[in-house]
Amino acid sequence: KSREMEPLCLLAIGFILLHITPHIETRLFIESGGDVILGGMFPLHNSVINLPLEFNAVPTSADCVMLNERALTRLYTMLYTIEEINNRSDLLPNMKLGYRVIDSCTDVMKAVEASYEFSLSGSTQKPPLVVIGDAYSFLTIPAAYTLGLKHIPMISYSASAPSLSDKTRFPTFMRTIPSDTFQSKALAELVGHFGWTWIGILGSDDDYGRQGLGKFQSDAHEYGVCTDFQIWVPKKIAIKDINSIVNVIQNSTVKVIIAFVIDAELEPIIKEMARRQIVGKTFIASESWISSPVIHKPQYADVLEGTIGFDMISADMNKLSDFLRNSKPTTDNPFMTELWQETFHCTPYPSGLVDAARLPACSGDESLGSVTSSFFNPSEMTVPYAVYLAVYAVAHALHELTACTTWTSVFAGGHCANLSDIQPWQVMRYLKKVDFKDNGYNIRFDANGDPVAYYILKQWQRKDDENMKMVAVGSYTNLNNNTNSTNKGHLIINDELLLWMGKQLKAPDSLCVAACPEGSKKEYEAGQPSCCYRCVQCSDGEFSKTKDANNCMRCPPDSWSTGTHTDCFVKPVQYLKWDSVEGLILHIAAIIGIFLTIDVLFIFYKYRETPIVKASNFKISLMLLICLFCNFLCIYVFVGIPKPWMCITRQPFFGVSFSSCLSCILVKTISMIITFKPSLTRNNTFHRQMTRAEIPIVAVVIVIEVALCVVWYFLASPSVFRNENIKADTIFLQCDEGSPLNFAFIIAYLYVLALICLMLSFMVRKLPNNFNEGKFVMFSALTFFIVWISFIPAYILSNEHRVVVEVISIILSGYGILIFLFFHKCYIILFQPQKNTKEHL
Repeated sequence: KSREMEPLCLLAIGFILLHITPHIETRLFIESGGDVILGGMFPLHNSVINLPLEFNAVPTSADCVMLNERALTRLYTMLYTIEEINNRSDLLPNMKLGYRVIDSCTDVMKAVEASYEFSLSGSTQKPPLVVIGDAYSFLTIPAAYTLGLKHIPMISYSASAPSLSDKTRFPTFMRTIPSDTFQSKALAELVGHFGWTWIGILGSDDDYGRQGLGKFQSDAHEYGVCTDFQIWVPKKIAIKDINSIVNVIQNSTVKVIIAFVIDAELEPIIKEMARRQIVGKTFIASESWISSPVIHKPQYADVLEGTIGFDMISADMNKLSDFLRNSKPTTDNPFMTELWQETFHCTPYPSGLVDAARLPACSGDESLGSVTSSFFNPSEMTVPYAVYLAVYAVAHALHELTACTTWTSVFAGGHCANLSDIQPWQVMRYLKKVDFKDNGYNIRFDANGDPVAYYILKQWQRKDDENMKMVAVGSYTNLNNNTNSTNKGHLIINDELLLWMGKQLKAPDSLCVAACPEGSKKEYEAGQPSCCYRCVQCSDGEFSKTKDANNCMRCPPDSWSTGTHTDCFVKPVQYLKWDSVEGLILHIAAIIGIFLTIDVLFIFYKYRETPIVKASNFKISLMLLICLFCNFLCIYVFVGIPKPWMCITRQPFFGVSFSSCLSCILVKTISMIITFKPSLTRNNTFHRQMTRAEIPIVAVVIVIEVALCVVWYFLASPSVFRNENIKADTIFLQCDEGSPLNFAFIIAYLYVLALICLMLSFMVRKLPNNFNEGKFVMFSALTFFIVWISFIPAYILSNEHRVVVEVISIILSGYGILIFLFFHKCYIILFQPQKNTKEHL
């Protein structure tokens, strides 16, 4: 807030001093008469000597020192352009332009003095219709306030502060250089193009630096740019300030520094960096110093090699170069006289500003074309071209005003302007409508008085000859030309032309941390700049394919992240496959069991009339073998891709086949008890009844199992289930058993049957003579019981291999029954037939 009021305060002080010192003399000016007068404000000196006001005599204006040769070039550009227009027959043919130029001395008070003098209407000299100037924003702002009070148009050739676009504060201000709003956008896009997110900032401690960098930081935010340091360079920089600034630069980790300062402020900082040999920092230059000879010196090459920035447009101005080269001092031009004295160390006139007694008289053969001077520098024509355009804009406006041929030439009441008394505000109306072309550029002003934004991207390069050269490597245009627009301009960069520090072809990196690799994301820490973060690997199931990702993305359904988290793969679907190792082993075991069961069945059927087969209850044994065959066969609904019909039938198939086996074993056990334990039965009638009840007992046991399966089916039918909870990166295709409780009832029922068989067989384990059927029945029942008791924890704990566990249990219990109940009988039948007799049994 206080900085916004500073120009107003200075303006007020200036007016007070000017009013209480009416005899103040503005000594440094030049003028030439004409039909209309153009004013000019140029900082022709770099400083002033402020003497204390004792008020014991009439106060005089402060003395200006340190001639600014580049400002003198711009002054002479204005004089050249006025001369060129006056010599044209197609532009203002009946009007001669005159001028009055005052030195603002790079001092705010001097700028106020000059603008105040231009605004006086009672002076003997005609007041100017338009003022061309000033160079710097901090000089232009108070001057524009002053001239605006009298509605005098002011066209600056170099003041680029965004605040000057505010028509409520500066209604008559215009310029031929784009607002820093556009330059700030261009610089933000430049930084974004090279991916520089960790930078340092140097800014002028005035409206030019603060407003320009404020807009830059706002625009650069969308590119993720943050700053390590931000230093405002004072207008009058002391040695301690220089050391402090350079210390910050030296200790910083940034590799890129944007300097939004004028050349005179930056030069002592660069000088100190060169003295300390601080290299490896790439500077981004604003338009105020990218082409400045004050900075562009061989002794600074090591520090500034690779500097890149935007410059204003320029044109081929050979005639202007000739005009400058052939300029000579005159008695009415103290500025050229001073340049002559400083350049040739002689005085052309005794009245020169430098003490003539100390300098010899000039010979008259001196020429600016024979010496190296900042005044005559053909390569630095950007600002002179802006001066050239400013004067031509005034000429075109006056041409339209004097023609009075279109509706735009008519003022209130339908009248044209009085050509003998043209008012500044009338010229302002025409300046707003100016539209002409020069060197291919459209020259016009928007509602804020700003021109179309054209910039040339330039870089300082050292090639084989080691000399620093400025190379155009791109451009920036914003044809939208609206300072309030968020639209980006058109940035063009020819990367093949770029050459960085150390003659590197690759742009330097400027990052607070190395870019996060693919497969990770940025994680910000409280209190740290947004560019300073740590890289965190994406979580399982997430991925990132780009570097410096802000967030990881979730993999699509049925997909999972790779080990590097840079991509996703489709989750493999797992189930018990026939061609897997487990599938092949179980398949072979089942086939062997099936063939062994068939072989036993064939042997028993062939030798059904022998005593050992008859003693084993051939009918029940035959049923038991058929049930064992089904038992081995049921694994085929467990192996392979689960299908709905397989899920529905697998557990009932297994349950019914095993309940059938156990029912047969139960009947065989009861038969042995009746036969060999008569004390447990009442009489022969009971024996006969039990013999007739064998088939019904088997049927009842099977029906109960079937009933449990039917209830299960209707209450919670099994279905195919894609289980992603076992392993996050794998889909297990399983059968959802529906209700675990119903499945538990089926298994529990088999346990009960096995337990009954075990208990009953234990009673007949020691039969008389050689009949050891009870012992083998007990072993088979015990095997079944042990296998399925082991099944419970294995099934619960092995989520991934439940099918394998169940199939193994089915095969092992089947083999247990087959081996213990039938193998010893087959052995006797086939290899010991002498024991297959009633006597032996």
